[in-house]
Amino acid sequence: MARKILYIAYFMMLSALPSSCIDDDDCSVSHTVNIGIKDKNYFNVSSFPEVSPVNEQLPFRNFSNNIYYLLRNTDTGEITRKSTLTDVTDDNSSYSLHLTDIPEGNYNLSVWGNIVTGIPPGTLHPNGQEHTDIFMASALLKIGSCPSSHALSMERTKGKLLVLCTNFPEGYTHLQANIKHVSQTSDERLVFEGDTEVNKDQLLKNINEILLAPTPTGGSTLVNISFYASETRSAVLPLIIPETKITISRNELTAVRVDYNNQNNTWDISVYADGRWTLIHHLDIS
Repeated sequence: MARKILYIAYFMMLSALPSSCIDDDDCSVSHTVNIGIKDKNYFNVSSFPEVSPVNEQLPFRNFSNNIYYLLRNTDTGEITRKSTLTDVTDDNSSYSLHLTDIPEGNYNLSVWGNIVTGIPPGTLHPNGQEHTDIFMASALLKIGSCPSSHALSMERTKGKLLVLCTNFPEGYTHLQANIKHVSQTSDERLVFEGDTEVNKDQLLKNINEILLAPTPTGGSTLVNISFYASETRSAVLPLIIPETKITISRNELTAVRVDYNNQNNTWDISVYADGRWTLIHHLDIS
């Protein structure tokens, strides 16, 4: 009799535990992936006093305003889970992704940030556009029957070209740029492929920024820049800079400086590469 009472008490205790799961079909195992940002500042930002470093304590959404992911079973090659494009709205320093009801197995998780609906996530310059500051990451996950936790850090896919304009005379209002030979796509392992060009026309600033995919391996990126006045009747003649060779690297700043000397009416064009400035063109338009 005492043994029977003990058994009854034992099963009553089990049924009272909220985390207990008698029927496996009623259990929902969750696997959490904490996603952070690795490339918050460009590698060489300290080389440019004109550019202020980004506060690395800012929320995740300041670096990536949305998230899209694919979960692929590496044993079968099939896509197990494909997310919708999700906006990041909170102020957390990382983004928590919760994967539930995933069959046991080996998986590859690919994550993208700052992508646009209708454009494949690995496309860096659709239709010759600058596009967005795309981040991505991937990791191999082993999913078992127990809850698990994983960490993932997203990396920037592009570099940035700075066009620094100093001592410009009045009248120039716009910058027009055509950049040839930059990569077109990147996979989740940051392997870049293709060759495309980017066009941009913008209001002229002292510091002009253009997001660019890396230069294809073994080649050079060709930059054609011109400055002009928006008024069609303006007396200011367009300034066309000779084609300039540069190399764009992922998460690095590359710079072209255009400096006007109003005493002798000349233009100096310099490129920042390998840790130093090099004068490449001296234009006398007097």
